[in-house]
Amino acid sequence: TKPGAQPKQEKLLRLDAKSKPETPFKQVMALKNKPVFRPTASLPQQVVTDWIAGCVEMMDRRRKDKDSLAGRDEGQCGDTGATGLVKMEECPGKTAAVKEVPSFDPECQPNPHTLATFSHQASDPGFLSYCQTPPGSEAVQHLLNNGDQEAKERIFQSVMLCDLLDMATNSQSCQVVQKLCSCVGHDKLEKLVIPVSKQFITLSLHPSGHQAVLAVLAVASQDQRNMITSQLESENTLLQLLKDKHGYFVVQRCLPYIQAETISCIAKSLECRVVEVGRHPQASFFLQEFFRQFNGKDRLVDLLQEKVMASLECLAYCDTGLWLVQTVIKLGQPSAITTAIGWLENNMQNVLEDCKAVFVARTLVQQLLARSMKGVQNTWSQAMDRLVEKMIDTMVVVVNGDTLPLIVVAAMHHAGHIVVQEVVRQKEWLGDSREKMKRVMEQHRLRLRVDTYGCLVVKG
Repeated sequence: TKPGAQPKQEKLLRLDAKSKPETPFKQVMALKNKPVFRPTASLPQQVVTDWIAGCVEMMDRRRKDKDSLAGRDEGQCGDTGATGLVKMEECPGKTAAVKEVPSFDPECQPNPHTLATFSHQASDPGFLSYCQTPPGSEAVQHLLNNGDQEAKERIFQSVMLCDLLDMATNSQSCQVVQKLCSCVGHDKLEKLVIPVSKQFITLSLHPSGHQAVLAVLAVASQDQRNMITSQLESENTLLQLLKDKHGYFVVQRCLPYIQAETISCIAKSLECRVVEVGRHPQASFFLQEFFRQFNGKDRLVDLLQEKVMASLECLAYCDTGLWLVQTVIKLGQPSAITTAIGWLENNMQNVLEDCKAVFVARTLVQQLLARSMKGVQNTWSQAMDRLVEKMIDTMVVVVNGDTLPLIVVAAMHHAGHIVVQEVVRQKEWLGDSREKMKRVMEQHRLRLRVDTYGCLVVKG
């Protein structure tokens, strides 16, 4: 052999060694190097076990669905001529008679033969069950969009034969009801409005049922809408819907359609529950929209706004209540603004040091400055001057024992500085208090410049 060349026998031995299976020691080492799941407090073993079991169950279900579809295709040995339905009793070897429902593939448009077949079966007792499946729901909706008038009539009759509550409380069949509302005339829509109005509360509180109510409201006539909106005159019904995340949307959608009598009844119902409604997440936003739409149009609505301002102590320090108070102030009723001015004068320091109520104070300051006129004294500019002088004249003892004006303490506060910043930014609209405020701010300029929030006021 040549120098450096390996003998053939040695090469063969090495090849044989490579082809041998791994030793148990190597297999154990390989297992040790594999990643292993270790449960944690946020991801316990039971969660992973349930997830794996769910995946296995889903895979088994998909495999069974594929097998059943394959079996259906192979088993179509009966008469499929005019109807397109499989009559299993005519297939040899089949013991049970099963009538198949026409299938619909959402990936492709159904042909006219499939739609015609379905239209003949629309009044079948299994119509509800069929609509509650995703393929069935899409097939019926497609037929409502593209079918002839006869097919739409059959579907309408089938829906009316079903229990509308069962149809609307299923997410798939509810889509059929919504589509049907936009495809029928007002005379037939009346037949849908009646059961919807009878089941108004139940449907409005349901995750999918409230969508059916919204669909009816969108296309109904005013008389038909009155059948639904008039139920809001009941205090129990109104409060039950307002406190529900689905019912809130229904009541909100009803606002443009309610009549004067219903507006007065809603205002009366909420008059003694202002704090309860104003502090509730959904109900508070409804009341804000209610005020925006009917401000100045009904005396009872104006009285309800006054009730809100009379409850400032309960609402201004609340996450949701402060938005309601700000809405009433922005609407600009003189009585509401006057009430807010008196409240701020009596609670100046507490308001400026509260991270929620301070936004009410800023809204009030913005409204007063917007109503003021340069060089002209009016009611609102005088009220603004009183508030600024109150902040300057009120002395506060700070941590190190120094006594500072409240306006300086508020300027260095994480919440109060937004009010002082607003006043300083629009100081040209102030009256007699402007020069006095300038002197105080200039006197404490160095202290403010080195403060995290005070420096923002100095820049203003």
